[in-house]
Amino acid sequence: MIEVIIISNAKTDELMGITQDAILSCKTTCDAQITIVEQTDFKFNGTKTIKIDEDFNYNRFANIAIRQSDAEWFVVCNNDLLFCHNWLKELVLHNEVYGDLILSSKCPKLKKQKHIITPSYGYCNKTSFSSWCFMIHKSVWQEIGSFNEDFPFWCADNVVLEQFKKINERPVLVPMSLVVHSGSETLKTMENIDELTISQVKKFNKLYNQNILRLGC
Repeated sequence: MIEVIIISNAKTDELMGITQDAILSCKTTCDAQITIVEQTDFKFNGTKTIKIDEDFNYNRFANIAIRQSDAEWFVVCNNDLLFCHNWLKELVLHNEVYGDLILSSKCPKLKKQKHIITPSYGYCNKTSFSSWCFMIHKSVWQEIGSFNEDFPFWCADNVVLEQFKKINERPVLVPMSLVVHSGSETLKTMENIDELTISQVKKFNKLYNQNILRLGC
């Protein structure tokens, strides 16, 4: 069983429409269970909705949904996505052939991914791991002890990649699986943007001795 988890915050009509478009495109391109993790009281038809009344934290919201599910596989997603024909089938097929347990879809509009035409392995964000749409086996999630919740939004993906490194499990980007990502639409409406973005990069750089975005620590 595969469960698609979509992290949403439908606090405006525009954001509600974005999530509804994602749900519709998902329903028309695969038959997986769809779960919406939502901060408002809005419930989306034809889906399971988990209401969370707390500050936004991408990885924590995904962890909550996974803990409430009996599925074997999970696809963790942003709400600002449009799923293309056979996107999930291509991820499943790749797993069946190669046995990989962390698989990402390709965004055909993203500059860093346009050149990728064969499976791309590694721990490089956006070239081997699409944090806005990735499929993971529950055994991997259990082995890393769930997704690290120390980074609410920016660097939430970077810290998860660090978790994958520790268990020597390489993500792979599957270029035949196409999902269009419009880009952080919910974040643009948040009042505490700096707390979710720049300050998180500096925190990550300091903890992991890196220099993401050349911001140092």
